[in-house]
Amino acid sequence: VKRRERKQSEEASLESNLAKEEAKSGTAGSRTGKRLATLAYLRRDLESTKSQLAQLNEALLTDLQALQAARPDYARPCVRALAQAEAQHFDQLAQLCARVSDCFAAEEDFICLTADSYAEMTKDRLKQIRALSIVADTTDS
Repeated sequence: VKRRERKQSEEASLESNLAKEEAKSGTAGSRTGKRLATLAYLRRDLESTKSQLAQLNEALLTDLQALQAARPDYARPCVRALAQAEAQHFDQLAQLCARVSDCFAAEEDFICLTADSYAEMTKDRLKQIRALSIVADTTDS
């Protein structure tokens, strides 16, 4: 692609040089041998550059068609690997969620507690802990 772009810029440069030389040699007095030789040289180079550019365009076209045809062969393994990785990830996630839900199954009461019922339950537990304590309870007085 870069060679093609260089050839295109070279072709544009040669065309502009040829146009300048033709404009200079437009008058009858400026048709010297040197100018005619320069014009012939520029025309020859321009034709050579155009043929090389046509060859590069043709080669690039065939290469791009080959790349486009090979695209599914490249993408299929990538998509397959992505699907397998996602399946493994979500399988592990499902196993983890199952383990966590099993842990909370025994404590299902804790899941649906409101703030008031949680505060009440906390007070009950504190009373149970105080009942086990050897230290005298000072909050009752």
